[in-house]
Amino acid sequence: SFCTLLGKMQIGDLVSQKVTWDTDGVVVSCALATSGTLLGIGTEGGVFQMKRVAGNGGGSAQMFQSRVECCSFDGGEARVMVGSASGSMKLYDIAAERVCDSFPNAHRTVVSSIACYPLENNLFASGSADTNVKLWDTRRTQPLHTLKGSSSIKSLGISPDEKWVISGDETGKLSFIDVRTWGSVGDFRCESEITAIKTHPLELLLAAATTSGTVELFDVNSPRCNSIVRMSPPRPVWSVDLVPGENQKDYMITSSAEGLRVHSTSNTLLSSFDFSWNGTILASSYVEATGDVLQASARDSHLTLWAVSTNKLHKQKAGVHTHQPQQLALPFPVAPVKIKTSSSSSRSELVRNPQYKTGLIPMEPRTPLDLDLSRWRGVKDERSEVQIATELHATGEKMERLLRVRVDAMKVVRGMWASGDRTGAIKHAEKMAQTDFGVALDLLTIVVTQHKVKDLLTMEQCSVLLQLITTILRKGVDTSSIVAIRALRLLFNKFCAQIQRVTSAPLTGGVDLTGEARLARARECHQRFHEAKNVLLSALQNSGGQVSEEGRKILRDLETF
Repeated sequence: SFCTLLGKMQIGDLVSQKVTWDTDGVVVSCALATSGTLLGIGTEGGVFQMKRVAGNGGGSAQMFQSRVECCSFDGGEARVMVGSASGSMKLYDIAAERVCDSFPNAHRTVVSSIACYPLENNLFASGSADTNVKLWDTRRTQPLHTLKGSSSIKSLGISPDEKWVISGDETGKLSFIDVRTWGSVGDFRCESEITAIKTHPLELLLAAATTSGTVELFDVNSPRCNSIVRMSPPRPVWSVDLVPGENQKDYMITSSAEGLRVHSTSNTLLSSFDFSWNGTILASSYVEATGDVLQASARDSHLTLWAVSTNKLHKQKAGVHTHQPQQLALPFPVAPVKIKTSSSSSRSELVRNPQYKTGLIPMEPRTPLDLDLSRWRGVKDERSEVQIATELHATGEKMERLLRVRVDAMKVVRGMWASGDRTGAIKHAEKMAQTDFGVALDLLTIVVTQHKVKDLLTMEQCSVLLQLITTILRKGVDTSSIVAIRALRLLFNKFCAQIQRVTSAPLTGGVDLTGEARLARARECHQRFHEAKNVLLSALQNSGGQVSEEGRKILRDLETF
């Protein structure tokens, strides 16, 4: 592994300091290739340097007049996309050791983060302090898509299946952007500014680190938040890496000013190392071939590379391991060390040859683990049969009164609808939905399932129905939400083109009262659609299954409306 081949100073059981370089200027950003063999370095003076970890060479270029804010290797590790504080970007060819393409004025201000697609070498995303997230193709000079946010973007990530671009901003908002529609289909609020976003190399799992010392784990497929890991003491988390383990046991490695922490993804602290990084961690990368996590720290013009041996995590026994090594005298002498990597070493060997075996857990026959069966045994009821009958009768009377009120309300709605006052019928159902949305749900079901009713609807009734849909979505009941989402899609398909046609029509001379009323109704409907979209976005954060699936479909359409 890198630890044994390049180790200079061993820290506890897992961490070793590898090598330190002196660079051509103050280091402000860097990137590590996933192979662990290349290191890109950006300086205060706009110079970009390439270092080869496994030997000498690499090259450098004066990229910008302003500082190099970020950089990222493409999937084939043949080129590096570099972003500047002025908003421009350039593509650096590693083999030719020169700039091969430029993207001037890519953003209005600082390019704060770049994420390249792991498989498609020509695609990458960029985020900026101008709040925009853009998707690029290196074969074109203009962005393919642009999504405007509300705050400065701090970090970006790409899901392993390349279906999502994930952005984190300075307010702690984490957005999942669908690559196919380039619209945000889910926003999550983390506790503070997001400092790093990393995905699991093999699973649809994502970690987002913050300045308040928390790391939130997300299921990318849903998406939803699975758990929150809190660091102790709470310090800004500089980097986070998700590492696959044996027997479906994964690890999370984080670095901060306090040192390094190793957690399981089930939120258990496994190891803690308190020491100085010789500066701030600017980049980290999990190297699958060796099982090491490489971390690059910088202080002024000195850059140090560290290795965390995840192979040794599998050999540790259960429990917390805390290490407080002696104070290190940094920086170490500058001397890049040559290594020889073995082509036969692979991560799969570790999986086929586990280092430990899990013992069987003894338990009584037919007794589930940790289940207190006494809690499930029947408890003797001290009430008499008369008391039980009285209580059941009272409950039945209460349900009967509720159903009678609902039937009477439905008769009123049906009568108003039959007399031609469809708008009044919908408003009455919407008023009933504040306390009992059963009538409103029945009405929406009729609208969704009966095409004759859909054809009778007007734009004014669409506005009232959208209010009704918004009320039901706020309740958060899955079965009701599905009906409301389907009604929302039906209304969108029927009135979208009409609303856009009315609102975009040029104004005519003279007084046209009918036209003005039609424009007012169209604008009101447009506003109601956006209100429903915002409520649906909030509802999907706590929903999954069919609600999430159908909700995401209509959200893609509403984002472009």
